[in-house]
Amino acid sequence: MTSNKAQKTAIRQRMAATGEPYSVARKAIGAEDPDIGESPEDETPEEQYLREAEEAGVPAEELKALRAAWQARGRLGKLQLAADQARDQADKAEEAAAEAEERAVEAEDLAAEAQDWDDEAEEWDVEAGEWAVAAEEWDEMPPWDGDEVGGPRHYSRPAGSRLPRPPRPPRLPRPPRMPRMPRLPRMPRFP
Repeated sequence: MTSNKAQKTAIRQRMAATGEPYSVARKAIGAEDPDIGESPEDETPEEQYLREAEEAGVPAEELKALRAAWQARGRLGKLQLAADQARDQADKAEEAAAEAEERAVEAEDLAAEAQDWDDEAEEWDVEAGEWAVAAEEWDEMPPWDGDEVGGPRHYSRPAGSRLPRPPRPPRLPRPPRMPRMPRLPRMPRFP
């Protein structure tokens, strides 16, 4: 059975007039008429208990103590929730720190690898300089007169100045062969 029929009728009339949802109309009716408050259905069990205890004649001091205990319990619940959230955030921060440490180790490894590449590039640079010097010496060599030996005129290379061949690219493996198709049986010959 409805506990406050007048309030619900007023709310439904406002809904029909304005097209508002029930909850909006209920709040508006409550604001217009202070005598029409929230229905007892919206009370928490604690509020209902306190209201009924007050109506039954329980002393105000006991009601005040009960109210304080319930408020303290509610605050304790909120504090426990905040502590749980803080623990979760601390766990996430710890995971992020571990991840950052792993990335730092990876960065150190990459830096060491880059240093190795730099050393190798310096070696190549030195070798290229040696090749350039050898090429200049070769170009500056006086022509050899081939008439003394009877051969054509040519330049000779200084000892040890032969330029190495560039490495050959690796051969690609041969693709696998397609399997042979089986032979079809011969058709019989008809006379």
